[in-house]
Amino acid sequence: MLYYIFLIIVALINFVFFFLLVQKAGYPGFWALLVFVPGVNLIAAFLFVVCEWPIEKELNRLKWAIPLEH
Repeated sequence: MLYYIFLIIVALINFVFFFLLVQKAGYPGFWALLVFVPGVNLIAAFLFVVCEWPIEKELNRLKWAIPLEH
């Protein structure tokens, strides 16, 4: 029983960590739910690493004073 409580606590800590991480990167926080989907979590992590983050796009736009694309 204690083992399952430990797993739930670790899962919640993991979710909070990824929730804060994706929000800081500029993505919606619900993307952190992908952590709980087997297989999809690895693909999401890979895309999260190799794609340009929304916050990076905003910084580049401000750096070069490029108007937002609509």
